[in-house]
Formats: sequence, structure tokens, C-alpha cells
Amino acid sequence: SLILNSDAARNDIIPGWVLQYSPYTIARSEKKFQQRRKAKRHDFYTGWKIVRPATVDMCRWARTQLQQQSDGKVDGIGPNQLSPKGKSIGIRAYTDCIQRYALHGLLQFLTTEFVVAANNETINQQLHKEFQSVKTSSMMVNPTSQNVKWPILPWAEPTDQWDHQKSVLMAEFPSKDVGIEWCANALQKLIVLEKDYSKRIRLCKHRDDVRGSTVIPGYAQSHIKADDDPVIKDAQQQLDETIRSVELITQQLLRPQSKL
Repeated sequence: SLILNSDAARNDIIPGWVLQYSPYTIARSEKKFQQRRKAKRHDFYTGWKIVRPATVDMCRWARTQLQQQSDGKVDGIGPNQLSPKGKSIGIRAYTDCIQRYALHGLLQFLTTEFVVAANNETINQQLHKEFQSVKTSSMMVNPTSQNVKWPILPWAEPTDQWDHQKSVLMAEFPSKDVGIEWCANALQKLIVLEKDYSKRIRLCKHRDDVRGSTVIPGYAQSHIKADDDPVIKDAQQQLDETIRSVELITQQLLRPQSKL
């Protein structure tokens, strides 16, 4: 979150500010962690992703607190105030992060584990079977607990991330009929989120370049420009790969099928 000075007696808080306005920070950190994962004895704990089940559950909890707040009163923000605009920004930031995480899980499942059957009816049966026993799981975090505990460390999280992603999918996109149409709509939502994510990463770096060149002597000579930044190139590559994968699996799901 970001805390801004305000004309009022208290400062304004903007929940989820890093997620919404500085996604470059997260993308760059993940890339840095992966590149520095050299020593074998550190391998099991240095390569985790920042956006993972426990952090996603933190976002889910934070969003719930914002959705339930009234009159700017929210537990955990201290002597700060939450404006309607700040609340809206926070809910959107957390929602986009949560849904993008879950939808990438769906895409990975459909492209790596799911075998497209020969007809629509069988495909729908396959998808229904995969999701029929999924329940919206309880979150792994409970900041309101009276007992202070260590956070869940990355290597202690559940190993089956897809199970967690399925539960999040059912919470975010509830349906009693998970089938071809549901999947196609969900994947289109992923493209929208991925385009927005890639765009915001570029805007974040470009904003830093403009500001840095203005206030820091020699900034342009010592920093990579946004167009040449490997983090931005990775984000664009991920966007391109996501679009290609979604188009391919959607064509397979929606192509004219033979009847039983």
C-alpha cells in the first residue's frame, strides 16, 4: 500500500498500490531471484514466485476487508484514512492479481494436462469431472487471529498449486456448469488481464525513466531504457505466448465436433 499526505488530519492510504501502479517492481524481483538462484544448497527456497498461493490468499483477505468497510474504517490501516477512490483502486488491484493467478493455472492445465476429446459432450464431461469436487477453500492466512504466527514460508506451502488455483477460480468465476463456454470466457478474461499487466509494467518503467532523467544526473547513461529492459521484454513475451496458447486451446475447444 501507499500512504499519501492529505489536507485532512490523517493521511490517505492506497491499498494494493504496488500491484496496480508498480508491477515492474514485482516482475523485476522475480527475475532477479531466478537469476541469483545459483547455490544448490539454497535451491529449495530461493526460486519461489512472489505471486503464489499464500500471497494470493493475503490479497483475497485484504480485498474482503475493503469490500466490507464502511465510512473509511478498516482494521489494520492505523492512523490513516481510506477514501472511496483508494478503496476502488485497492479492490481492483487485488482482484486483478487474484484472477490473473488463477486463470494462468487454468491455461496451464488446459495446455499441459487436458486432452481435448473428440466431441463437445465428452469435453464438457471431462471439465465437469475436474471441477465437480472443488470447493472454495479457506484461506491460508488469518491476520485477525489473536495468536501471532510466522507467515507460511514458500517451501511450506501446499505442493499442488493447481488445486488452490481451482478453488480460487470457483470463488472468482462461480458456475454450476463448468464446460467449454465457461473455459472460453475465462481464457478471454485472462488475455484482457495479461494485456493490462504488460501495459502497466511498461508504463511503470517509463515513468521512472522520465522522473529519473529529470532529477538524477547521469540517469540515462546508467539505466536501461524501457524499450530495452529485459523485464519488459519478458512481460511482452509472456503476453504473446499467452495469446497464442489461448487462441490454440480455444480453437480446439470450439471447433465443430462430431456427435457420439
